[in-house]
Amino acid sequence: MDVEGFYVAASQASTRSFTNAQNTIVRDISLAGLTIRLNFAGDVLLPVVLPAISHLLIDSISKEADYVIEIWDSASTYSDFPIAPCSVDNIEFRGEINGL
Repeated sequence: MDVEGFYVAASQASTRSFTNAQNTIVRDISLAGLTIRLNFAGDVLLPVVLPAISHLLIDSISKEADYVIEIWDSASTYSDFPIAPCSVDNIEFRGEINGL
């Protein structure tokens, strides 16, 4: 799979996850003056993600978000993430992925 195909497949997997989820949970955080909306497909990852960023949570669901992040897991949403077109060997010193 090429890079473009990977991004298309990842987007399709995310759509399937939110379709298959029992519910969708939305939380907003404020970071560097931006409102970032976290859309969770189900509640499985809430206790994994939220404790580390609880100090950033805001009550602004009615406000338009500057950025949206979709968070889901394969097990509870029955939607596998596609295999990346690179390997761990492509990850460079600062975390960049060569070729992506």
